Amino acid sequence: MSYFEAREKVVNRVRKELIGPGSDIFLTDNEYLEEIIEGKPLTRYFSGILFPYKKSIALDAIGENDFTEENEDLSDDTEEAQELETENSQGYVGFEESDNEENTTKVKANQYFPSVAGLTFCLPKHVNSLTLIISFGTYENASSQGLKLHYDGRKIDLIERFGFQEWIEYDDENQTLALIKPIKGEKQRISALLYHLRSADDWKYRYHSLTRHLEKLLRPKTKYQRVNHNYTIDNFDVAEIQDQNLSELVECRLPDNLKKGIQIHTRLFEFSEHKYFKIVVENKSNRPTKNGDPF
Repeated sequence: MSYFEAREKVVNRVRKELIGPGSDIFLTDNEYLEEIIEGKPLTRYFSGILFPYKKSIALDAIGENDFTEENEDLSDDTEEAQELETENSQGYVGFEESDNEENTTKVKANQYFPSVAGLTFCLPKHVNSLTLIISFGTYENASSQGLKLHYDGRKIDLIERFGFQEWIEYDDENQTLALIKPIKGEKQRISALLYHLRSADDWKYRYHSLTRHLEKLLRPKTKYQRVNHNYTIDNFDVAEIQDQNLSELVECRLPDNLKKGIQIHTRLFEFSEHKYFKIVVENKSNRPTKNGDPF
């Protein structure tokens, strides 16, 4: 493996862990684009997130994430909002048109939980339209039944020996373990079987690969599946100032709280020999997502 190949491998692994998708090992038809993860997306990923508008995250004593809405209207540029911003207790996101002739857009962003992401780039003077491609993911509750993991088949006889065949099926041809029956209401029974497996033969299988895979499939923790969104907007007029919902520009299959929440803002700044185009994607959804629902 060359230096460049090794570096690319490390970069891809870090990207999967910090931004996603691809940090978990559950198998899906479309692999990472429709990944299934264990636990809330906010406890797994640390970057590349657009948080709901005027929401912050409160961490409770056990580290769970919850959205809380601020009492103040942080979209107004009031003295109170300025004090909050100065104290770094809570930033805000707002698009304010200045009074000058350039009609520029001023963006104030929450330092810790940003609601906007964007870029500015230079265009030749003659370019008047672009093709915009907007891609992102949302997450929704995943069904536990049908979860699959890749497994090489070592000690697969332990499934039947310890009574897991009621919930687990092994596909020898595709080398996959699958959860074939819901585990709701079976927590104590499954825990007892897993304990017997781990402690059998003087704890021989405590750290065995099969044990870890069974624990992964049978653990009652909530799973979430990624819904991939990929939208293309052809012949986008760069000269026209846009402050629209994404759903107004292209047909979207978004969750209810995002249909009027994902907004696109664009501005054009012209100079003598070139022009700059600025585009910002903003999450202005007003509904908190306490239980990890998509946002």
